[in-house]
Amino acid sequence: MKASQIYSQRLITIALLAILFFVTIASQGKNLSMAQLAHLILAMGAFPLIFGAMVYFTPTLTRTAPPSGWICWLPFLAMATGFIVLIAISWEPMFVVVAAPLGILLSSVLLYWMGRQSRKSLGGPHPGLSWYKAAIIFLIFGLTTIFVAYLNPQWWQALRSVHQQLNLVGFLGLTAIGTLQVFLPTVARYHDPESGKRLEQHLKFVVIGSVFLAAGAADIAFCNEIGRMVWLIPLIAIIKSIWRQRRGIKNPSGAAVSLFGALFGFTGLIVLDGITNLHYLFCFFLFPLVSGALSHLLPLWKWPGHSIAKREAGQYFLARRGALRLLFFYIAGVISVWSREWGGGLAGLVVLFFAGELLWLLFVIKDAD
Repeated sequence: MKASQIYSQRLITIALLAILFFVTIASQGKNLSMAQLAHLILAMGAFPLIFGAMVYFTPTLTRTAPPSGWICWLPFLAMATGFIVLIAISWEPMFVVVAAPLGILLSSVLLYWMGRQSRKSLGGPHPGLSWYKAAIIFLIFGLTTIFVAYLNPQWWQALRSVHQQLNLVGFLGLTAIGTLQVFLPTVARYHDPESGKRLEQHLKFVVIGSVFLAAGAADIAFCNEIGRMVWLIPLIAIIKSIWRQRRGIKNPSGAAVSLFGALFGFTGLIVLDGITNLHYLFCFFLFPLVSGALSHLLPLWKWPGHSIAKREAGQYFLARRGALRLLFFYIAGVISVWSREWGGGLAGLVVLFFAGELLWLLFVIKDAD
């Protein structure tokens, strides 16, 4: 079996485990604290998925060989680190001193590997790789911040807020928005000739904006407002680009609709200063992002190297209800304004239904032709 096929199988395993955690949240949400819910979704779901996606996309951005060897195990180590974080949140806070340094180590390893792949690149890497590197650096700062907060309880509240912004906007935001600028045209099948130039020019804005938002979380005057305005520069540019290409976007798949919804949801959260409200973040951004991305990628991972017809049939199966899923995620987010319990319950049901479709594709459908 080729290295790319082996890694594809591991990505499927990571995706299934992440979805399992999402399903756990849907079934046990009432019995979990907000901190436990957040870290189940982020530390044990999004964190390893993002690491897996970065390892998957980096060879494309650097025009190098598919991932092989030790780097393919990094997402699993990230998930194990997320489990230690959950232990720290749920039972023994002292485990922060294990989880944070381990997360910093794994992030540094991924950053080193990206740099090595970049040096192998013929003609230089795609500008999207710089967004990944910046995102990893923000994650390292975010983990360092929570480590320092644990050692200095008198600073806990302020540093915890800074940690949230660094992770949610700096790490998650940069990774997602950087990826979407390359991934969305592929999924929606339109041409975006400006994406590379835009990624190169706008990296400084998302970095500066994220730094100001982190400073604003520490209650430094006006930093939050400045950070949000700076972040809107690249977000508005992306939306304008999509609008200019609208005639080329014909009959977008449900996966594309979900990803468009994630982009617009993130933009709305930046405008309304709602990025650290986790109910809104999950419903308007993270769940549409993950469901849209997996709808497109999972068939590629299940049938690597097989006929295009197989993969497209699998993508159609997962994406056919993508627009409906997005609608219900948005409705769940709106309901959360009045009742987090009811909003979270609806989002959980949608996640459960999507998990069922993933399992059906992976274990029941043998031939997607």
